[in-house]
Amino acid sequence: MEFIRGIEMIKEDFELPERLVRARFDTLFTRSADRLYIKLRRAHGHQSWTWWKPQIINKWANNAWRFKVETAFESSKFNADKDKSLPWFCQQKDRLTALYPGMSEFMIHRKILRQCGGDLEHAFKSRTTEQSSAEDIINILEEVTTRTRIGSSRVNLKTRFNTPWKDYLYKNPKENSNNVKYKSEDIIRKCHICQSTTHLANACPRKGKINEIDIEKEPDVEKDDDVENSDDKSSIFSESSKDIENINSTFDIMGYYSHFPQLSNG
Repeated sequence: MEFIRGIEMIKEDFELPERLVRARFDTLFTRSADRLYIKLRRAHGHQSWTWWKPQIINKWANNAWRFKVETAFESSKFNADKDKSLPWFCQQKDRLTALYPGMSEFMIHRKILRQCGGDLEHAFKSRTTEQSSAEDIINILEEVTTRTRIGSSRVNLKTRFNTPWKDYLYKNPKENSNNVKYKSEDIIRKCHICQSTTHLANACPRKGKINEIDIEKEPDVEKDDDVENSDDKSSIFSESSKDIENINSTFDIMGYYSHFPQLSNG
């Protein structure tokens, strides 16, 4: 583990005796590690550094710990809007180094870049090589996230002002000029025929009654017109028939008188 390797490196660099290393355990261990140290210290007393190393490995290098670290690594996806490149990369690298001590640096970098996903992963991998160090990877992360909009979810100003005003107004009510809050309770839906709020105009019962009255009235008017027209026609027909009868009678009289001998004027 990196913790054990770090202590051993400090011990070798400063040529510290084990008693000084053990004296710093109370400040090196924090939270649950500090509670474990106090518990083991009371139970076993003073012990050498070689005794403490397997105790630490048994506590934090078991299957439950490995599963917890793997889950944390897989769930930590790089977000260009929220995450900083340096702390995110270092944390992910520490997790992989603790899980796979013998993994090469190139494979560690590849696994970390896969957590970016999509266009970000392609942008990072196209700028790195097998010889790229951790510093090179961090610089590339900073360059891509600060100088480009790859992987960013921020709205572009050009697309923002091209959106319809209704979508912008209802999706962003806090950003409009009047800061008006639209609620469904403010809009009262009612029938424009009877002004009732229980139904709309398409289901209004008065609309059907009005239509029925109109339908009943129209045939009566037509019938009255038909009666008047028929009376006029019958009167005209009767008058014309009378005239024809008078003409026929006059012709009959003239034919009757034509059989009589004609008197001469002399």
